[in-house]
Amino acid sequence: LKSLFDLDLDPLGKKPQDLHVPLILGLEEAFLGGEFKLEYERKKICEHCLGTGAEKGAKKFTCTYCFGAGEIEVNRGNVKNKECPKCNGRGFLSSRGCIPCRARGVVFQKVKRKFRIPPRVHHQQIITFPNQGHEFNKGDYSHLQITIELKPHSRFFFDGLDIICEIKVSMVQAALGSEVKVPTLSGIKKVRLPKGMQSGYVMNLKKMGLGGDQLIRFQVSTPHAMTDRQQRILENLESEKIDKSNTFWSKVKKWIW
Repeated sequence: LKSLFDLDLDPLGKKPQDLHVPLILGLEEAFLGGEFKLEYERKKICEHCLGTGAEKGAKKFTCTYCFGAGEIEVNRGNVKNKECPKCNGRGFLSSRGCIPCRARGVVFQKVKRKFRIPPRVHHQQIITFPNQGHEFNKGDYSHLQITIELKPHSRFFFDGLDIICEIKVSMVQAALGSEVKVPTLSGIKKVRLPKGMQSGYVMNLKKMGLGGDQLIRFQVSTPHAMTDRQQRILENLESEKIDKSNTFWSKVKKWIW
């Protein structure tokens, strides 16, 4: 005799359904990776009716809503078919439905597990874990697909695989090409500015993004108020009789005016 599962009475449809679950991470967590706890619900075959959704000995007949297909056609975005709401995807109805699973053939099981996420994952990236999704046959489970969702950050924003931040530096730092500290997802890093750097200059830190790079956009801030001494220094620079077309001090003048 064939078992109930040999009768093509798969409660989740003819094909295993992957389970999609979001995982919300901060940018630093996404950059470093590690183990993260996840709680989700998955379908498990009802042990009382063994997935048929019917009481033992109950008569079964073809679902008249989906004509035994277990799914119906819909036109909603990218979704073309969905589970039949009348027979819950089984393709048949019964004279007496299973009480523990409410004739669905499956019950919902709460799962709490830790999953290892690789470093430098990006927004909307999907990570697949085999055999952690819905039970579609006794002891057989579909895939769990975790979609990474990144939380907004106070200093960084992401553009695809790259992350971007803006840093303000003083006019003197930009002019002299000073060494400055910049934030990264792995901590503070020291970088050297190019001498005579203009406002809007972008520095690229390779492989410091989420699968890409970190882009740092520098803004040179001009002081709103200056002391008499600072003003005299700038006036002396202005009066220097040197070629300003291709000199260091000509760049300083451009930032001030």
